[in-house]
Amino acid sequence: MDTYILIALIAVCAFLPRYLPWVAWAGKPLPPKVENILRMTPAAVIAALVAPAVVFVEKEVSMSLLTHPYFLASVATFALMLFTKRLILSSSLGVAVFVLLKML
Repeated sequence: MDTYILIALIAVCAFLPRYLPWVAWAGKPLPPKVENILRMTPAAVIAALVAPAVVFVEKEVSMSLLTHPYFLASVATFALMLFTKRLILSSSLGVAVFVLLKML
Protein backbone atom coordinates (compact mmCIF):
# COMPACT_ATOMS: atom_id res chain seq x y z
CA MET A 1 0.00 0.00 0.00
CA ASP A 2 2.87 2.37 0.74
CA THR A 3 4.09 1.96 -2.85
CA TYR A 4 0.78 3.20 -4.24
CA ILE A 5 0.82 6.19 -1.93
CA LEU A 6 4.37 7.03 -3.00
CA ILE A 7 3.44 6.75 -6.68
CA ALA A 8 0.44 9.02 -6.12
CA LEU A 9 2.59 11.60 -4.29
CA ILE A 10 5.18 11.58 -7.08
CA ALA A 11 2.42 12.08 -9.64
CA VAL A 12 1.00 15.01 -7.68
CA CYS A 13 4.46 16.55 -7.25
CA ALA A 14 5.09 16.25 -10.98
CA PHE A 15 1.64 17.53 -11.97
CA LEU A 16 0.98 20.50 -9.67
CA PRO A 17 4.04 22.62 -10.54
CA ARG A 18 2.94 22.52 -14.18
CA TYR A 19 -0.79 22.88 -13.67
CA LEU A 20 -1.08 25.66 -11.07
CA PRO A 21 0.90 28.30 -13.01
CA TRP A 22 -1.03 27.39 -16.14
CA VAL A 23 -4.30 28.10 -14.34
CA ALA A 24 -2.99 31.27 -12.66
CA TRP A 25 -1.55 32.79 -15.84
CA ALA A 26 -3.96 31.40 -18.42
CA GLY A 27 -3.65 33.47 -21.58
CA LYS A 28 -0.64 35.47 -20.36
CA PRO A 29 2.88 34.81 -21.64
CA LEU A 30 5.37 33.68 -19.01
CA PRO A 31 8.92 35.00 -18.86
CA PRO A 32 11.46 32.50 -20.28
CA LYS A 33 13.16 32.11 -16.88
CA VAL A 34 9.86 31.07 -15.26
CA GLU A 35 9.13 28.63 -18.09
CA ASN A 36 12.55 27.04 -17.64
CA ILE A 37 12.03 26.65 -13.89
CA LEU A 38 8.60 25.10 -14.38
CA ARG A 39 9.93 22.70 -16.99
CA MET A 40 12.72 21.47 -14.67
CA THR A 41 10.73 21.24 -11.41
CA PRO A 42 9.27 17.72 -11.87
CA ALA A 43 12.67 16.27 -12.75
CA ALA A 44 14.22 17.93 -9.70
CA VAL A 45 11.50 16.56 -7.40
CA ILE A 46 11.88 13.03 -8.75
CA ALA A 47 15.69 13.26 -8.47
CA ALA A 48 15.35 14.36 -4.86
CA LEU A 49 13.17 11.34 -4.13
CA VAL A 50 15.48 8.86 -5.88
CA ALA A 51 18.85 10.20 -4.68
CA PRO A 52 18.75 8.69 -1.15
CA ALA A 53 18.16 5.18 -2.54
CA VAL A 54 21.12 5.61 -4.89
CA VAL A 55 23.64 6.89 -2.34
CA PHE A 56 22.63 5.26 0.94
CA VAL A 57 23.03 1.58 1.77
CA GLU A 58 21.40 0.43 5.01
CA LYS A 59 20.99 4.03 6.24
CA GLU A 60 24.68 4.88 5.80
CA VAL A 61 26.52 6.49 2.91
CA SER A 62 27.92 3.65 0.87
CA MET A 63 31.69 3.62 0.51
CA SER A 64 31.51 0.89 -2.14
CA LEU A 65 29.31 2.57 -4.74
CA LEU A 66 30.96 0.61 -7.56
CA THR A 67 29.29 -2.56 -6.27
CA HIS A 68 25.97 -0.92 -5.32
CA PRO A 69 23.24 -1.97 -7.84
CA TYR A 70 21.16 1.18 -7.33
CA PHE A 71 24.14 3.41 -8.07
CA LEU A 72 25.28 1.43 -11.12
CA ALA A 73 21.76 1.36 -12.57
CA SER A 74 21.39 5.10 -12.04
CA VAL A 75 24.74 5.78 -13.75
CA ALA A 76 23.67 3.68 -16.76
CA THR A 77 20.31 5.47 -16.89
CA PHE A 78 21.88 8.92 -16.61
CA ALA A 79 24.52 8.18 -19.26
CA LEU A 80 21.96 6.92 -21.78
CA MET A 81 19.68 9.86 -21.01
CA LEU A 82 22.51 12.30 -21.74
CA PHE A 83 23.20 10.72 -25.11
CA THR A 84 19.69 9.88 -26.35
CA LYS A 85 17.31 12.21 -24.43
CA ARG A 86 14.79 9.31 -24.46
CA LEU A 87 13.18 8.81 -21.06
CA ILE A 88 11.50 5.44 -21.65
CA LEU A 89 14.61 3.90 -23.20
CA SER A 90 16.84 5.22 -20.41
CA SER A 91 14.47 4.09 -17.67
CA SER A 92 14.14 0.65 -19.22
CA LEU A 93 17.91 0.28 -19.36
CA GLY A 94 18.19 1.32 -15.71
CA VAL A 95 15.63 -1.27 -14.64
CA ALA A 96 17.34 -3.97 -16.74
CA VAL A 97 20.77 -3.15 -15.30
CA PHE A 98 19.37 -3.20 -11.76
CA VAL A 99 17.64 -6.56 -12.26
CA LEU A 100 20.76 -8.08 -13.79
CA LEU A 101 22.95 -6.84 -10.96
CA LYS A 102 20.55 -8.13 -8.30
CA MET A 103 20.51 -11.55 -10.01
CA LEU A 104 24.32 -11.84 -9.87
